[in-house]
Amino acid sequence: MFKNKSKLGLALGAIVIIIVITLASVANEKPKKDLINKPTLNNSLRIPITERSFKIGVVPTPRNFPRFSQKDLTAAYEEASELGEIIPIWVNPCSIGALERLQENQVVEMVRKFGALPLIHMNFYKVAFVGGGKGLGLVVDAPYDTNLSDPRFRQEWKSEAVAIAAIYKPEYMSLGNEVNAWYIFNPESFDDYVSLYKETYNAIKEVSPRTKVFVTFSYEQLLYGIGNLSSDLPHWFLIEKFMPKLDLLAFTTYPWKIFDKPADIPDDYYRRISYHVSVPVAFTEIGWASSSDKFEVSEEEQARFLIRFLNLTKDMDLEFVLWLFLHEMEAEGTSKEAGSIALKRSDGSEKPVFNIWLQLKKLSYDEGP
Repeated sequence: MFKNKSKLGLALGAIVIIIVITLASVANEKPKKDLINKPTLNNSLRIPITERSFKIGVVPTPRNFPRFSQKDLTAAYEEASELGEIIPIWVNPCSIGALERLQENQVVEMVRKFGALPLIHMNFYKVAFVGGGKGLGLVVDAPYDTNLSDPRFRQEWKSEAVAIAAIYKPEYMSLGNEVNAWYIFNPESFDDYVSLYKETYNAIKEVSPRTKVFVTFSYEQLLYGIGNLSSDLPHWFLIEKFMPKLDLLAFTTYPWKIFDKPADIPDDYYRRISYHVSVPVAFTEIGWASSSDKFEVSEEEQARFLIRFLNLTKDMDLEFVLWLFLHEMEAEGTSKEAGSIALKRSDGSEKPVFNIWLQLKKLSYDEGP
């Protein structure tokens, strides 16, 4: 039932998509909406819900990645806007310097041009080799050596986030991805990050009060940690540190790293979140691998995971649910497993999970009162 947790390694989950083609010309493309009118493929797998009150979305990875064309990129953003209400935005860097990249790429303008809501991600750390023979670890993401208590870094990072919020006034803004990984690697400075987050939250609300601001946790790391680095599990107590400065609480979840098949996921696996959280819950990344040299996975099990996820979360107060990738991808730093967590193959052909997602999108979306 359980996979060997030591295989988790440094599984940090989020894959930052770096697209070197400028997006400025794409922002002026006229949107075309016809995908959702396409008939659903015959499939014995049916979603377990008949309506949804949460938004959905997917990262618009283009077909033929990394050898994609401008046309492929345009088509990916257009299709992502048809498959959901939200498009998540990552840029590199996603810490200090993120505003300049957003202005260069005009990706926020493009997302809105296609009728979707932008979710802008910022982060404060990066993966790097650390001293003392410790191998890979997490360090502060800045153009200079620093730490989270450094007044210069704190002011510059907060100013970056506030400027982004003031200019774009995004519907959603994440100020840290899988932040519990920082606690696992650097527990002594986690409270420095929490105080920086709270200061930045307050400042963003002054310039863009309607933006929903939050942090993201890795759900599997919260429960099971990373290899032998973790103690005092599960880490539910970390959530309370951010209250009451959370408009919602987000998670990434990749349970294929823990369970052999979707049917093995316990019935209360996601419902446990509701016992510890008093704000709406969101999932910025969900998925199940369909290709691996290490684990027994398949496209059919990937589709069954989405059905299982929807069944296990159907009674939860969800804000949104985002699948990881639109198209499968191969790129340096991306594992075969992570690259396969997509609705479509790299050549654009549909995987079984695409049909399940299409069923979900076709449901009447009711945001409620």
